[in-house]
Amino acid sequence: MSPERSTVHSSTGAPKSTDLKAGSRVDVTFGSHAASGVVLGKTITGRYAVEVHIDGADEPVRTSYPRSELRIA
Repeated sequence: MSPERSTVHSSTGAPKSTDLKAGSRVDVTFGSHAASGVVLGKTITGRYAVEVHIDGADEPVRTSYPRSELRIA
């Protein structure tokens, strides 16, 4: 018998995913600026690896954030 998993439901009763996965678009704070990014995956420490797109930068920046600092875009 498999253990039951806890699922969060929206006001319509449909399951609502609160977990982020690779490819999820997120908004983050990078320094003192708001920026958008894409989740690359979850690290072994439980943080999320994110590729952040900074205005004026030549290439995206890869960094990690705790779940509490990520906002689904």
